[in-house]
Amino acid sequence: PYGRSDQMSGHRLILTSPKWSTGETEGLHVWHSVKLPAGLSPGFDTKDLGKLTGNWAVVDQREDEIVIATDLVRSHPLAYSYQDGSWIVTDDIEHLRELMPFEPNKTQIDIFENTVFTLGDETLVNGVYSSPAASLIRLKPDGSKFYEDLVDYRFSETPIDAPDAFARKFSYALDTAFKRLLEISGNRELVIPLSGGLDSRLVALWLKKLGAPNVTCFTYGKPGSAESKISKQVADDLGLDWHYVEMDVDEVRRAWHSPEADEFLRATWKGTSLPHIQDWFALRQLKANATISADSIFLPGHTIVGNMHDEELANITPSDEQLETALLKHHANAQGKWRQTAKIPAIRETVETAVRAFSGLDRHAQETFEWFNINERQAKYINNSMSSYEHFGYSWALPMLEEDLVNVWLSGSPELTLTRDWYGDFVAKEFAAATGRSIKLFEPPSTKMPGFVKHLLLAGMRATKVDILLERRRSAQTVLHHPMSFEALTDVPPIEQRIKIMRGANQLSFWVTAFLNNSWGGQGDIVPAHT
Repeated sequence: PYGRSDQMSGHRLILTSPKWSTGETEGLHVWHSVKLPAGLSPGFDTKDLGKLTGNWAVVDQREDEIVIATDLVRSHPLAYSYQDGSWIVTDDIEHLRELMPFEPNKTQIDIFENTVFTLGDETLVNGVYSSPAASLIRLKPDGSKFYEDLVDYRFSETPIDAPDAFARKFSYALDTAFKRLLEISGNRELVIPLSGGLDSRLVALWLKKLGAPNVTCFTYGKPGSAESKISKQVADDLGLDWHYVEMDVDEVRRAWHSPEADEFLRATWKGTSLPHIQDWFALRQLKANATISADSIFLPGHTIVGNMHDEELANITPSDEQLETALLKHHANAQGKWRQTAKIPAIRETVETAVRAFSGLDRHAQETFEWFNINERQAKYINNSMSSYEHFGYSWALPMLEEDLVNVWLSGSPELTLTRDWYGDFVAKEFAAATGRSIKLFEPPSTKMPGFVKHLLLAGMRATKVDILLERRRSAQTVLHHPMSFEALTDVPPIEQRIKIMRGANQLSFWVTAFLNNSWGGQGDIVPAHT
């Protein structure tokens, strides 16, 4: 591996990423996505970590313990296991396969099949743990481990109500985060995966506003897709270079059954997540064609905005049971069987703990839902897409998940933060001011009819649950004829896919089942045998 393989006080440290830096004392190791954060020394405490910016992970080998710390994004997760009286710590779980028995964590495998990620600090491998987001972990010589949260996710008790005042504060935070990025990136090429939505458009817009010198956008999908047309228009409006990667179904399928796919899955599963494969084929093409610079920095639009769901529960005083049910339906329903998943004691305990953590607060539902999403699904599955860029040798940054933006978001009132309405209006105004054009978003086509007629029809469909059936039918059509050719990434016959989706499953259900069975793409024996 790259990096270091150190032994200290009987413990073993295996760091494989080339982005680790080691201090003069040899004990302190700091990982950085773009540039090493300054100001950290051996023996640091939590207040020192609060001064770090950007994306980072830290390991400090001390006389009486090993200390691990990870940022809010969980930028570079570390796996650790206590074997034969000592700790093994690594940033590549595959190295543990050679050093210990790889036995299945059957409880987490059952959870994973329905969530596509593990919960808490556990992995799919029994006895192997993984650093949670925004945490400091102390690993003791006797095999005990202690955790400390680095983020207290609480909305302000005196929130900002005025949209304009909130917009000014949000703009200032964007300026701060993106100026910091531009300072450390210099003239390196900044690459934006540009979709037809709001988030990546805001990244492109803000870079343009700040005069970033070297920005490129790319979009991928089937030839002539609606999203590609909108994305190209956005890039043209902002005067940015734009590339399109065509996703031919047969070509994607051939690639997915190659040894390259196996290498990718091994590099990105981390023991905790279904590999985030959505960008894989496009990145493979960009790399093969040398479309972008070898030292490019990717800037996906992952943001603190939009982590809320079931907004109606924030307008009442929900019971703990209502909140727990909403979490399970939202996060544990990949197979359409959330009620069965709810019977697993480990997931029930995790959900109950999440709900209790914010009990009694004015914004109980919002804080519970947002933090669970940020700390579990986003940190493990969504942000794991960053490892795709690393796999192809690129750097990355997430300026819209910097502390500046998080703190501003927590200062906003429910009216401004419960939905994406204020955010959508903010992006639309900024885009119009910069380009003179109104915003256009990629949306599925809707039926044209008078508003009152549509309202009556929707009310009737909800009463008879016809709306659920129609939504599942639309989902099945999208999965079977995906605009980004994702149907090439499963070998399940179309009729079986349609039946499963009509019963409530989603596209990830096919991927996660194949992954757990070691039959996905070119995959070999990755997940420990568990049947």
